[in-house]
Amino acid sequence: MLIAGAVLAARMRFGALEHGNTRDLLLLILPGYLLAALVFRSYRLRDLTNPARSASRAIAPLLITVGLTATAAYAFKVGAEYSRLEAGYMTVFAALLLLAWRVLVAFGLSRFDTLVKPSIAVLTDDPAQPLQDAATVLDVQRQLEPSSADDPRFLDGLSMRLRDFDRVVLSFGNLKLRNA
Repeated sequence: MLIAGAVLAARMRFGALEHGNTRDLLLLILPGYLLAALVFRSYRLRDLTNPARSASRAIAPLLITVGLTATAAYAFKVGAEYSRLEAGYMTVFAALLLLAWRVLVAFGLSRFDTLVKPSIAVLTDDPAQPLQDAATVLDVQRQLEPSSADDPRFLDGLSMRLRDFDRVVLSFGNLKLRNA
């Protein structure tokens, strides 16, 4: 999106890509944005599925990077070599494109929520207190009827029930089940 914003800025300011400093601006801003996005954890799945959080996590690194780049250009007295109007256009277009892209990605990910989010199974001896994100809560004493922890049929049945889950949480208050 930053590259598309830079191309749009050069096209709007100069009418062509050859006259602007698009490549130099991208070389200054793109690595800084990627590093800031990494620091801000902008690409966590939890953030990508929420449109508002996703948009804010995309814009903050961009604004910080542009601010630091402009400060560095002013400090090194090279700001006169670059078109401020082109840099401003690039920032605005990149921000708008990032916002639009992040909102579209968030709505797309929410449509495929079951494919994106991990499925969690909880094995417990107290099903009254399940985890909030748990898809399935299995009461070990009632639903699975463990005859012995060493019984191969029990372990095979347990593995068949848990094979499609991404995470399995073991929550046992009974010390005998916990050590089994």
